[in-house]
Amino acid sequence: MHSTNPDFARAIAELRIYLVAWHQEGAAKASRRYLEPDQWVTTPPVLVLRSGKVISYRPYKWKSGATFAALVKLNLNFSGSSGAWNRGINDRYVTFTWSAIRGQYLMDFYTGL
Repeated sequence: MHSTNPDFARAIAELRIYLVAWHQEGAAKASRRYLEPDQWVTTPPVLVLRSGKVISYRPYKWKSGATFAALVKLNLNFSGSSGAWNRGINDRYVTFTWSAIRGQYLMDFYTGL
């Protein structure tokens, strides 16, 4: 898989949108729109994202256009606790799974792909 693959480009774009939603709408609301249900934020502490940006990304594992993983470098800044995230640079494996019902990729930051 190449990073020029349209599926890959769309998934990374959705990751960027998720970071904006997390900042603007909060962790709980954004998680329900963009993450797999087992990733939804339902209990405190709720992490307040002050800013988030995708710095770089590269393909990691490819199963199909509907399921693949990437290694993503994020720059995250928080107000208050950062929880399990680092303040600043974070390298994470992210699995993207297409949801036909939602018409978008859902993300899983604890990838087992």
